Amino acid sequence: MGQAKIKQKRNFNQKMRFSDGDLTILKYTFADNDELLYTLRKVFLQFELTADEQKLVKALTPELLAIIKKELIPELDPNVPLFQMQDLFNVVNFQEPDLFKLGMEIEARLIEKKYLQQQFEILAGGRGNGEIILANLLPKDTFVAGERDGITYLSARNLIVRHVETQLNVFKLLAGQSNETVDQTKERLQRDSAR
Repeated sequence: MGQAKIKQKRNFNQKMRFSDGDLTILKYTFADNDELLYTLRKVFLQFELTADEQKLVKALTPELLAIIKKELIPELDPNVPLFQMQDLFNVVNFQEPDLFKLGMEIEARLIEKKYLQQQFEILAGGRGNGEIILANLLPKDTFVAGERDGITYLSARNLIVRHVETQLNVFKLLAGQSNETVDQTKERLQRDSAR
């Protein structure tokens, strides 16, 4: 493959992790539609769904599911724009001098990733086994200070909740308003990021 074709394929001029097609799907799905965002949050945080919410989940398209996975369970991808490479592990604090604490953070991230993958499978219509129960990551009736598993589980739970909330907010910001074009949304996002 020639150099020109490689550059074209990677699209280095793109400034966002999401293509115009992705943004269009997000806009038509989430602009002025918080109901689906609430439903996604319920799925990812293991709340019971109503019959109407179950219908919303069943109606998710493969294209939308791919975008949801891209944002909620990010993987390293050589084609993302420069300086936008991310996954769940590139935020681990290696400045932490205590290897015990660092080990707990890594374990918590492993639980977070496994949990998010599990919930995505459920969202995508698979019959995930629900092996990790979010409520079970909370401390029990008594807590012994310094108990490694308890601290790791609570840390994983908090990472999961924050991550889901943050990424759903990204969808809301990227979708913008229904009266905005994709180009107007991109301009707004660039203005906001320049502040």
